[in-house]
Amino acid sequence: MQATTDAERSILGAIIINPTLIRTCIGLRPAHFEAAVNRDTYAALLALDEAGTPVDLVTVRKSAPHVPVDYLAGLLDGVPRLENIGAWVTIVQQAAEARRIARGLKAAAEADTPAAQIAAASAVLEGGAALETAPKPIGDIVKAAFESFEAIATKGGMSGLPSGFPGLDRIVCGFRPGDLVILAARPGVGKSALAMQIVQNSSARSLVVSLEMSRLALVRRMLSSASGVNQRAIQFGLRESQWESLAKAGAAAYGLPIWIDTSANTVQGVKRSARSIQGLQLIVVDYLQLMEGKAENRQAEVAGISRGLKRIAEEMQVCVLALSQLSRPAERKDKRPQLTDLRESGAIEQDADIVLLIYREEMHNPTDTNAGRAEIIVAKQREGDTGTVRLNFDKTVTSFFEDPPTQESLL
Repeated sequence: MQATTDAERSILGAIIINPTLIRTCIGLRPAHFEAAVNRDTYAALLALDEAGTPVDLVTVRKSAPHVPVDYLAGLLDGVPRLENIGAWVTIVQQAAEARRIARGLKAAAEADTPAAQIAAASAVLEGGAALETAPKPIGDIVKAAFESFEAIATKGGMSGLPSGFPGLDRIVCGFRPGDLVILAARPGVGKSALAMQIVQNSSARSLVVSLEMSRLALVRRMLSSASGVNQRAIQFGLRESQWESLAKAGAAAYGLPIWIDTSANTVQGVKRSARSIQGLQLIVVDYLQLMEGKAENRQAEVAGISRGLKRIAEEMQVCVLALSQLSRPAERKDKRPQLTDLRESGAIEQDADIVLLIYREEMHNPTDTNAGRAEIIVAKQREGDTGTVRLNFDKTVTSFFEDPPTQESLL
């Protein structure tokens, strides 16, 4: 396209006239240039700048001897306003991205097998964040920050997806795009149940990657929780009133924007599944230790999985809610879970923006006073406070619920 050619030439001419402008070409690489002669010239300019060599027609010609001298001289003719170089860089980068996508789609269309078509299409998607990885000037980020302040104000102080539990939302202010949230507990405490309630309460377009339960088992539990019909009745026979309650819950769940995948057991698998859903806002992984990776030991493998999930959150601008097992508590008097109990890797704590730990005292010391009581401990929040929220837990329907707000509900 002529506009792209003009932008490429204008960038090169502007840098030869004022070599300091090359440092404003944030993220621009030789590969972004369509014309080979322009790629070579820009590569030469980068090399000269890195070496601290003065830039003029003589030094550029020496650094790129196969570029005709009359072509270099022609770059200086008719260069528009030098301060427009940022706009030219954007034109060149966007044109490069358009060419990359076109090549990928052509390769996918010409592939001989479905597997090859998927691989080619995945390669297109994998490169989609290339322009976003370039450094950005702080002015752009300040502008984005104030836009986020305004958005939070219009949402009543919520900066992300609501959990549906007011006490928890008061502490974390919602689950934000780009966040990796870890929800951890010992087996049988209610991780999956709480995660599914958050999915339903948020009304977000959600992908649930369930590696522990089948799709049917997960939906049965979800309907039990939503309807108040205990799971034993679902398994052994329902009364008429229970059928009605389940029917209402089923009708409400039928149209929810929730997708369930039971096969995506790698970071790449989660990414592929997530990219197949337009407008995705939330990914739930149940649970992290059941995922597979490649590393020399299990600790390094889990660390790689954790980092991979964080990258998915950032690249796709979704919230990733990853469930995690906790190690058996050490011989300490207070059995409340701590960050150090996260199983198999300290990288989980490091990568997480928020860590939520579930504690039910009745699991350790059952009494009449603590029966059905639960605590959600916000053990880490990168951009906010920590704290504890008291909830109730009904194990017959595997459902958490919050008492009406009181001063004591937030510790």
